[in-house]
Amino acid sequence: MRSVLPRRFVLGMNPPPRNPTMASPSVTLINVLKLESGRPDDLIELLKHNIENVVSHLQGWKGTRLVASADGNSVIIHSEWESLEAVEAMRGDPRMQAYFPRISAWARIESFAGAEVFAQTPQRRHHATGEAA
Repeated sequence: MRSVLPRRFVLGMNPPPRNPTMASPSVTLINVLKLESGRPDDLIELLKHNIENVVSHLQGWKGTRLVASADGNSVIIHSEWESLEAVEAMRGDPRMQAYFPRISAWARIESFAGAEVFAQTPQRRHHATGEAA
């Protein structure tokens, strides 16, 4: 069964190594959900439930953050995965296939996976190649 989660951009089949002070190389999956109906709190509860009960148990998952816009119209799901293959396996998991239509009923979804190419911390600026700027 084909995932209902759109794949607009797929980058980083072999993501560049990160700076040694940062986490190991991974694929970042960003999902932008634009609320079309319902309350943002209900959508966030649905997302949290799925993360706690399904996503966090999938192979290759490293972590997820939810970010809600101040206006209540958008939620961003920021997830880290070990590889693009792990992202594809998650999208194809039957539990996720059953879950995606529930999200789509409340929000438009845009999704992309990629590799980190730059990060800045208060101490130093790092490029994904591991070189300090």
